[in-house]
This record gives sequence, C-alpha cells and structure tokens, in this order.
Amino acid sequence: MARDFAVWSSGFAEDGLLMAPSHPAVRGRAALKAWGDSLPPMTAFSFSHILIDGSGDLAVGTGTYAITFAPPGVAAATDTGKLLVVFRLHRDGSWFVTAASFSSDLPLAR
Repeated sequence: MARDFAVWSSGFAEDGLLMAPSHPAVRGRAALKAWGDSLPPMTAFSFSHILIDGSGDLAVGTGTYAITFAPPGVAAATDTGKLLVVFRLHRDGSWFVTAASFSSDLPLAR
C-alpha cells in the first residue's frame, strides 16, 4: 500500500522473475520496480491461505490475493486470484524470490 516498490523488488533475487497476467515476463530488480511503479493506485491489498514448504535452500509458496485498484477518475476495481512463489536461500542466509506468478480468478472480459 505504501507503493515502495524499491523495497518490494529488493525481496527478489537480482535476476528474479515475475510472471503477471496479461503482461510479458519481468526480470531483474530494476524492471520489477518499474513494473510496480506503473501500477495504478491501490486502496486495498491482502494475501490469504498462505502455505510455504521446502527443503534445503529451496522453498515454494502458494496463496491467494485480493487487490483493489482505484485509478483517478475511474471506478475502483477489485481482483482476486492465486499465486505461486519460488524462494531460494542466498549464501548470506537471506531468502529471495527467484520466480513468482499470479493469475486472476475473474473471467476474461468478452
């Protein structure tokens, strides 16, 4: 909600990958920050049903999300969906996202 996408993108590995719906894959922290900065204003954002499992230096997370965008002059729109995140343990003991993907539960507009 703070729109601090520099902090958000720093949770990814240097070459981290985001696969968002209806958008080309985004790779690398600078590109991830730029993608986040391009999003319209949000009025609500939450995760739920989070499950993380792994072994050694690899972990996988799943969950659901709800997000409401409220661009100026446009009616607010809420999306819900699911996500899949891959984490890898860095040699300094920090966990970083190496790949993340999410998709909407809403039907495609026709």
